[in-house]
Amino acid sequence: MRITEATLFHIAIPCTPFETSFGTIRIRPALIVCLKTDSGYVGYGESSLLYEPLSEREVVTDGVRMLSQKLSELIGTEVTDSDDILNTLEKDFPITTFAIEAAYTDLLAKQEKISLATYFGANRKTVLAGESIGLQGGIEGMLTEMKRYVDDGITRIKIKIKPGSDRELLEAARAAHPTIELGADANAAYAPSDLPLLQSLQEFNLTFIEQPFAAEDLESHRVLNEATPVCLDESVVDEASCKRSIELRACSMINIKPARIGSFRASKRIHDMCVEAGIGLFGGGRLETGVGKTMNVAFYALPGFTHASDITPPDQYLKRDIALPAFKIANGMYTLPDEVGSGISLDHETLEEFLVETISFTS
Repeated sequence: MRITEATLFHIAIPCTPFETSFGTIRIRPALIVCLKTDSGYVGYGESSLLYEPLSEREVVTDGVRMLSQKLSELIGTEVTDSDDILNTLEKDFPITTFAIEAAYTDLLAKQEKISLATYFGANRKTVLAGESIGLQGGIEGMLTEMKRYVDDGITRIKIKIKPGSDRELLEAARAAHPTIELGADANAAYAPSDLPLLQSLQEFNLTFIEQPFAAEDLESHRVLNEATPVCLDESVVDEASCKRSIELRACSMINIKPARIGSFRASKRIHDMCVEAGIGLFGGGRLETGVGKTMNVAFYALPGFTHASDITPPDQYLKRDIALPAFKIANGMYTLPDEVGSGISLDHETLEEFLVETISFTS
C-alpha cells in the first residue's frame, strides 16, 4: 500500500469560551491531515494546535509550515508497520507531527482490516466519560454545568482551578454532589509556597489534583502527593519524564494526551510503564474535533486507563463538528465503533464553512 495523496486542511471553528489558568480559548483551530493510498484507504489525523502559545510553544503557523514539508515527503512511500516513517518526524514539534502519526496509524489498522482500538491492543467495548469544567462560569455556572453532566450519567468531573478560584469552587461542587469522583485541574498555576493550601483541599475528598506546579517541579508534586493524589499532565511529555516522575513518586496517576507526547506508539509505552508501576491513568482532551476525539478514545480503551477519560463530545463546545459519524456519549460512556480503522469520515460541507486553507500533494 503506497501513499498517493496527502492533504492538509486548516480550519478554525468558533467554540464555547473555555478558560483555564493559561488563558481562554474562543476559536478552535485544527490542522486535519488526510493520507490517501493506491488501495483506496484514507487515514485521518488531527493536530490540535492553537494560534497563540498558551500551554505549549507550538502554534498553528509552525504546524502549517512543518506539515507542508513533511506531507510532501510522504508521497510515494509504502505504508509498513515499522518506525521508519515515524522516526523521520520532528520530535521538537510533537503536537504538529502527531497528525501525521495518527493518519499513518489509521492506515495501518485499515490495512490489517481491524478497528483502531484492536490495533492498539484494546478489548473494551466502552470507555467511561469524564468531564472538565472551565473557570468562566463561576460557582453558579459550574454547578449548572455539573448538574447537566451528572444527569447525563457522568461519574467523574474535574474543575479548573487557579489561585483565588479554588476552595470555594470545590466546596460548592462537593456539597452539591457528595459522592461523585471530583478532581481539580490547576494547569501549573501554583507555586511551592501554595502547598499548605493545596494540601487542605483534600478535605473535599478529591480523586486527584492535576498538575498544580510547573512541569519541571517534580519535588513539589512529590510532597503534595503524600497528602492528596497528584495527577501529572504537562510534566509527562515522553518516556523519560514518565519514568522520572514514577521513580520520584511525584504522582499517583497520569493524564496521557497522545498529542502532547506526539505519538500513539510512545503513549502506549508510557501506558505500559504506568501499568507495571501501578500508576493510575486517564486520557486527556484538547478540545479536538471529532477526528482527534474518535482516535483518542480508541486508545483510551486500553486496560491501563483506570479512570474516566476527558472525552466530551465536540458538539458540546464547537459550533459544529467536521467528523462523521457524530461523537456521542450515552449513559456516561462512549461505545466504540466496529468499523475498520478509525471509522471516521469528514463532513465536507461543514469543513468548507470553517476552512482557512487547503494544501495538497499528489504523486
